[in-house]
Amino acid sequence: MGRSISSEFGQIKIHRKAIRQLVEAVAVSVKGVHKVGWKCYGKINGFFLKFFEIGGTKITYEKEFKIVIPITVLFGENLVDVASEVQREIAENIKKNLDLENVIVDVKIKRIEKGEK
Repeated sequence: MGRSISSEFGQIKIHRKAIRQLVEAVAVSVKGVHKVGWKCYGKINGFFLKFFEIGGTKITYEKEFKIVIPITVLFGENLVDVASEVQREIAENIKKNLDLENVIVDVKIKRIEKGEK
C-alpha cells in the first residue's frame, strides 16, 4: 500500500511499515496501554503471527484511511477510556503528519495485564 505524495521535487512514498511504527508509537504512549500490535500476543505467538503477517496492526487506505490496532491494557484502567484515548491520539497524529481528513481507528483490546508501564 503506502501513501504516495507528489512535491515540486518528485515523489514521496510513505511505506505501510513506517505508518504502522508511527501508529504503534502513538498508541503505546497513551496512559494505560501496556503493549500494542504483535506484542499483545506474547513472544512465541507474536513471532509466528508477525512471520506470517497475521494479527498485528492493520492499515488500509481506500476511500478512507483505516487503522485496526490491537492493544493490551494495564489492569485497573478503564478500558473504554483507554481505547477512546488511543483512537483520538492516533487520529489526530495521522491527520497532522499525513495531511489526511478521513481517519478511522478501530481498537481491539486483546488482554488485560498487571504491570507497570
